[in-house]
Amino acid sequence: MSETPTESIVVREDGSVVTDESEALTLGDVQMSMAQLSELGIIAPIATPLVLRQAFAYKQRLYAAVLDPNDYLYTVSYKEGNKTRQYVSTVAADAKKVADTYRAPLMASPKKSGIVKLADALGIEAVCKERQGLPGDPASTYSYVVYEATHSRSGRKAEGVGWCDTSERGGRISKHDVIATADTRAYNRAVLRLSGFGDVSADEIIAGASGEEEELPPFVPDAQSLQATRALPSPDDTNVVTASRAWAEAVASRQAGPEGQPYLPAARQEDKSFRELRARARRGDEKAAQQLGTMGLRWAGGAQDGPGFEGFTVGDPPVTPAEIAAVEHAASPGNGAKKPGWDLSSKGSASDDAPAPASAPEPEATSRVPMPQPAAESITTAQAKKASILLMEVFGGKERARAWLKANAHVERSSQLRTNQYEVLINVLTEKKEAKSA
Repeated sequence: MSETPTESIVVREDGSVVTDESEALTLGDVQMSMAQLSELGIIAPIATPLVLRQAFAYKQRLYAAVLDPNDYLYTVSYKEGNKTRQYVSTVAADAKKVADTYRAPLMASPKKSGIVKLADALGIEAVCKERQGLPGDPASTYSYVVYEATHSRSGRKAEGVGWCDTSERGGRISKHDVIATADTRAYNRAVLRLSGFGDVSADEIIAGASGEEEELPPFVPDAQSLQATRALPSPDDTNVVTASRAWAEAVASRQAGPEGQPYLPAARQEDKSFRELRARARRGDEKAAQQLGTMGLRWAGGAQDGPGFEGFTVGDPPVTPAEIAAVEHAASPGNGAKKPGWDLSSKGSASDDAPAPASAPEPEATSRVPMPQPAAESITTAQAKKASILLMEVFGGKERARAWLKANAHVERSSQLRTNQYEVLINVLTEKKEAKSA
């Protein structure tokens, strides 16, 4: 046992260590030497707190430097609803993705390979001192093992106890695994306890919480790797364009409101539930997109299809709030219409069915759009909305847009277009829009 030092030890701010008896340890307004503390019956530390903290931190870095990334098991504990989940991986990069996705801490615990390497590097020898149950008693359902670890230079010792039975892992563990798990636990605990490196070994995490580790969250075996993100539809996909328009309209409504704040603060934009909502919107879910905008969330940002999936980034929207504002201005009273777009239902509205006034300009005709074929199916609502958006952007008002549609596609409303007409009509309107912008 080492003797209590008779001199006081002081570490200055510059890191220099002073051991002069006249330089006493300062605690608040009181200065006392280590010897004085010992005389009062206090078990004094072998050095000042600052020196000890620096020494312990250096020890952890030194031990960690002996191991390489393959000697660790990486875990991330995170909340999913009211449940605590745990992601486990042997690949640091994969675990970091999960940690970043859920904004949770990343922990690294040494595996058996790393602990054996650490024992060799530190001159620690661990020997089995006791074994009960399996394999000596084949009728047993458990294995109890005790290892004693000894440091060759100092003679210091530490014990590690390992226990495992057939009820672990939902009863799906073989007797061979019971024996190996108990042995590994005992060895790991003995070496780690003597070296003071790490709180728990990787084998404790894999096997599930037991004994002193009961507070660990449950192990989730199906969370070993994140599922890859499913392929995203193209940004100009009809459903994606329609969804982005719904989002843009909702954002424009927020901006036009009394507070005039279209978006939530940036710190709120990446919440887990918001990332999942953004992912659904990017995949063309119109309701999700509208909710995204109503809540003040940006179209662009982090997204995730759900728990267990890799995250991805959503880029700029196909339709922006600024474009919605421009269309609304073009369709405002005095600009040729009462509101942007028109009723796309099969019934339509009174104003939709009303003929164009005699003063409306003669529409431009083209032979490129084919006649509607009765055998062809009607286009979808999403396609009808895309056609409506293009018509309003090209012609700026409902009456002009309807007159052109009737003269060229021979239908009253975009919802009446047939599938044999749609592609050609969209191409014609897109060319007109580009020519108008040039």
